[in-house]
Amino acid sequence: MSKRKLTWFVNEGHVEGWDDPRFPTVRGVMRRGMTVEGLRQFIIAQGGSRSVVMMEWDKIWSFNKKVIDPVAPRYTALDCASLVPVFISTPVTVEEVQVPLHPKSVGSKPIWRSAKLLVEQADAREMKSGDTVTFVNWGNIKISSVERDKETVTQIYAVLDLANQDFKKTMKVTWIAEAEAPSAALIPVVTVDYDHIISKAIIAKEDDWKNYINYDSVVSSHSYGVSAQRLTTSVMLVRLF
Repeated sequence: MSKRKLTWFVNEGHVEGWDDPRFPTVRGVMRRGMTVEGLRQFIIAQGGSRSVVMMEWDKIWSFNKKVIDPVAPRYTALDCASLVPVFISTPVTVEEVQVPLHPKSVGSKPIWRSAKLLVEQADAREMKSGDTVTFVNWGNIKISSVERDKETVTQIYAVLDLANQDFKKTMKVTWIAEAEAPSAALIPVVTVDYDHIISKAIIAKEDDWKNYINYDSVVSSHSYGVSAQRLTTSVMLVRLF
């Protein structure tokens, strides 16, 4: 988009400012998670040319992903509106344990384990009695029963199967534990999804670009995260699962 169009969005209050994450500005993409190294690699890959080239946003973000994937710590945040309890019937020691922040060793984070776990509805629907499911950062758990109200899973009962170390063909799920310890309290997390501010990929000369403004380009959702996420800061790049 031209500077004139971007200025119109700012002046009309359709965006937060020149650093709005939906904006194709350096400040905008940096606020959305772009790294200097990712931007540098993308620019170098384009080479020197005077040609005007149209390309999808996916290309620049793929460069950035290669930079952040090896180092961005992993945290869990589950949608508040779709939580399903999983009750472990075998004895479980309620405890805080240290698990890796990242598969490639960039530190550790504390998580809690207990006899009551929470998973998202989408994952719960894939489970059935007799299944062995791998709960990430814990181990295999065998599903005893799945209770449903029509298509909605209301609760699940399971037993630990930690001696089973075969993870090759199991379903992998992220989860959070409910425990009574003060340091185990779940924390509210607001995730914001930014869509394209213009709904048409290429605006032709004869098009009125204002007809393609996406007025619903920001969607917020509420999740629960683990207490370790209190250690994150506003400038950290993290991945939520």
